[in-house]
Amino acid sequence: MKKNIQYLKKYFDALIFDFDGTLMNTMPAHNQAWIETLLKYKVEISEKELQSLAGIPNLKTAELLCTKYNINLDPESISNLKSIRAEELLIHAEPYYEVEEVVRSSVSHFKLAIVSGSQKHLISPLLQKYNLENLFEVVITCEDTIRGKPHPDPFLLGAKKLSVDPEKCLVFEDGQLGIEAALKAKMKTLFVKDGHILWN
Repeated sequence: MKKNIQYLKKYFDALIFDFDGTLMNTMPAHNQAWIETLLKYKVEISEKELQSLAGIPNLKTAELLCTKYNINLDPESISNLKSIRAEELLIHAEPYYEVEEVVRSSVSHFKLAIVSGSQKHLISPLLQKYNLENLFEVVITCEDTIRGKPHPDPFLLGAKKLSVDPEKCLVFEDGQLGIEAALKAKMKTLFVKDGHILWN
């Protein structure tokens, strides 16, 4: 780990972490919340399809799903129902060890931020639970920008709040849309798969 940190210090001033599926193993809870919510409207959705929507804010996801499955209900209502169920399920979520280790090892060497498509009220309790909240100078959520991932806006806002050039930021992401957003922001990326960082 020290070797990786020393190498990254040559090129970057800030590390930015996606939250769901990257820092924290929350995707099973979010997926289950979507599955249960949509079943109320006779819609069956697979985890594979939900994974393709990873990183998109709840409301936008609800809009896309309502259109695709012809659900005649306000997307905001579906988004709220999903959020309530997710909050109940997220109690059991834990950090990914490898990513958490990078965060704790990096805090004295880099500025750290979270850039997530999730909501602040779902993120904050887990950061507090695992004593991570004080390690991040900035936490950007879907409430902070009009456009979320795959647009670069959330990452650009994170860099601005950190006072770091976007090209000096390295992003850890598990979602393709998040990777796309970071690249549009002129940031470098590392892919995180099932909690493991693909360093090469």
